[in-house]
Amino acid sequence: MTFLYILLAALGLLVLIVLVFASTAIGETIAWWTRRGQNRAMPDSPIVVPPRDPGRPVAEQYIIYLSGVGRNSGEEVPEKEAQFLDMVEQGLPGSVIVRDVFPYSPSSTPLTEHRLFGLWRAIPEIARRNRRFMTLYHIIYFRNLLQVCASRDSLYGPYYAYGFAKEMIKGLLRYGYRPEEPRPVTILCISGGGQLSQAAAPYMREWLGYKMRVISVGSVLADDAGTEDLEEIVHLSGSKDVTQFVGRVLGWSGWPIFPNSAWNRFVREGRYRVIPVGPMKHMGWGDYFSRSVKLADGATHVQRTAEVVIDLLAPPGARGERSPKPAGMPSLEADPVGAVAARVEA
Repeated sequence: MTFLYILLAALGLLVLIVLVFASTAIGETIAWWTRRGQNRAMPDSPIVVPPRDPGRPVAEQYIIYLSGVGRNSGEEVPEKEAQFLDMVEQGLPGSVIVRDVFPYSPSSTPLTEHRLFGLWRAIPEIARRNRRFMTLYHIIYFRNLLQVCASRDSLYGPYYAYGFAKEMIKGLLRYGYRPEEPRPVTILCISGGGQLSQAAAPYMREWLGYKMRVISVGSVLADDAGTEDLEEIVHLSGSKDVTQFVGRVLGWSGWPIFPNSAWNRFVREGRYRVIPVGPMKHMGWGDYFSRSVKLADGATHVQRTAEVVIDLLAPPGARGERSPKPAGMPSLEADPVGAVAARVEA
């Protein structure tokens, strides 16, 4: 009987922790939108186009990289992810990768800044001192996963997606994007970055003036209404990656029995395609960015992943495809907070 009491108490504590984390996931978006939270940028902060730098030429294309749920800031890129991005950038001369957007906050505020508790700063420090405590990172995974869920919420999700899209636009401008000389923009994402890309797509289309492509590296994708505002999604799938299907399973509105869902319409139009990349896992040893695990042909996982991404992003002449010409970006002088508020409240 005592064991049963302990088990029930443990389950009750677990449920309480889940509820607390879930409430804070929505709470951050509410606090940000109502200007009651401490964030890097408020929802009505203007998008400032920096003066043109004569010594910085406009790139041929821009790639926004959205990392997985293990990140705690945009600035701290894990070493193997950084190496992967370096390989992609080197294989695409004239391209620029925006690396510092933190997708798990509507204002791109890192977990190490403006937070009530020092937990998020302490976890990486403890794990770096003793690798036995690396399991503590699962707390960060869970927290960021709930932010992905918040982006799907019918009431608060549009506000989150608006803020996140705005941060991606700011990231493009930091890396030299010029509104008067529009260039193709692609989102390269992994894990929860897939669903967040779908949610932010309507606002990115509104600002950029055209639909973007998404290259998903084992990302979690779901039936989000914003999917239809994307040009296409190309999904790299590892045969040992089970996590990539979570969004498809839990997002019941995208099941085949709902043929008129946004996701199923998107697939029927031929705008979603899958590229198998071999026996790769979602994360950890043997994942898409592994540098020591090799495929049958001798290529490491990160080499194969980078090769496929480079081929997809190569100039039109190099891959034999026609690349859409982006239209001019709408004016960023007036930040459309009012218009977005009216849209999400309708």
